[in-house]
Amino acid sequence: MAFSIPTIEPSTHEAGTSLIFKRSFADYPADTWTLTYYINNTTGAVISFSASADSLSHSVSVTASETSTWAPGRYRMQGRVTDGTDTHTAYNGWLTVTPDLTSTPTDTRSHARKMMDAIEEGMLVSAGADVVSYSLNGRTFTRLSWTEAEGRYNYWRSRVRWEERKNPVKIQVMFK
Repeated sequence: MAFSIPTIEPSTHEAGTSLIFKRSFADYPADTWTLTYYINNTTGAVISFSASADSLSHSVSVTASETSTWAPGRYRMQGRVTDGTDTHTAYNGWLTVTPDLTSTPTDTRSHARKMMDAIEEGMLVSAGADVVSYSLNGRTFTRLSWTEAEGRYNYWRSRVRWEERKNPVKIQVMFK
């Protein structure tokens, strides 16, 4: 099966894999304009990569070793073209970089799953404890009552269930 090169910018990309796509802009043909993409997220660091001319199309190829340095997260992505005199924004969008699961261990749980798990752990640790708050050396400590903890747990559990329905894990089973 041959690899089909996408003709639009990706919305997601896995770090540590090659990023390859072609892009054509009627107003900015590659024989006249140079295209450079810029991505950045909350870290403030700007990552850039340029396209090469492929007839009238702009061809993008970023190596797997380069994308392996991209931190997982949501990035603002902008494509700018220049002819040496004028510069225009040809593309504005978002790129979600997912973790490279073959490298360092990564907690891939959603925020909702992390919250549900944390509340569940807190409920297990405090099981049987009747004390809701206490003071020690001038500091006051308060924990959720069982009713409050159960309410928050149920909220996050419903969010997790919604996520799982929205993005079910597909397991392929092969029989011989």
